[in-house]
Amino acid sequence: MNIDDMEGLDEETRKEIEGLQKVTREKDGGDTFAKAQFNIGSVYHENNKLENALKAWNKIKRSDNPELYAQLRLDIGVMFKQGNDDERALIEWIKVKHADSSVAYAYAQFYTGRVLYNLNKTLESMKAYKNIKREDSLELFIEAQFRIAEILLLEGDPKGAISSWSNIERSDDQAAYAKAQFSIGSILLERKIDKELALIAWNNIKKTDDPKIFADAQFGIGYELDNKKDIDGALKHCLRFCVQIIQKFMRKRNLI
Repeated sequence: MNIDDMEGLDEETRKEIEGLQKVTREKDGGDTFAKAQFNIGSVYHENNKLENALKAWNKIKRSDNPELYAQLRLDIGVMFKQGNDDERALIEWIKVKHADSSVAYAYAQFYTGRVLYNLNKTLESMKAYKNIKREDSLELFIEAQFRIAEILLLEGDPKGAISSWSNIERSDDQAAYAKAQFSIGSILLERKIDKELALIAWNNIKKTDDPKIFADAQFGIGYELDNKKDIDGALKHCLRFCVQIIQKFMRKRNLI
């Protein structure tokens, strides 16, 4: 190692790095070598020696420890992104394979989609988001569905957006499900696609999913039924909405 690599480090840190450098792939095996290089890189990173950190981390091969390799590529990409180097960030994230780590892969695809979207490469962005599966990361899968829907709306494909929102199930996340169903109903009405299906989507939302969205949906249903002169139906839904408002008012004043 070049003596300049140790410049500015205290004696204890130097000894720590020197000890880790004694670990070799040939003598100790790929997994142990990878962890040693990871620790060397981490020490350099903590001491603001980024180039030295990257030099150590880049010695790690996928075959040494696939999961560690994937997590490193993900983290290095984030570092480049934080330095406003989108191109190098994307290069790192594309190295992360699903077989290495499904979670790291999901994050790499999500970050890739976000960067490409900000670069106005919306279709490429959507492709990255579509690579994220529910079993990889439920949280990222849900967020990806909303982002895919947003892109499809921009591309003039409301039915595609509805299909994406429909991928979100109540068992995934109740609040996200409510938001998705409300979005479906809103687009069906706004684009004059199908009012009946819009009301069904809104009626799918339960109070336990998200009280605010539930109240908004009930108000919307009442409004649309009133426009159809379905007075009984409108009164029913408006009553449910009013009950929500009254309960909220009473809770604020500790009356219930």
